[in-house]
Amino acid sequence: MLAKGGGRFFRGGRIDGWRDELTSGQARAIIEVNREQMQRFGYVPKGL
Repeated sequence: MLAKGGGRFFRGGRIDGWRDELTSGQARAIIEVNREQMQRFGYVPKGL
């Protein structure tokens, strides 16, 4: 998928690849806002 301006939007498709791309603060912020849906689908990582 391409972002505006033609740059790459997705860097890869590896399992848990977000751990290499996001800071712990960014991950916590995403989980805080989306926790209910993430829990519904079993996507909340242990410890967060």
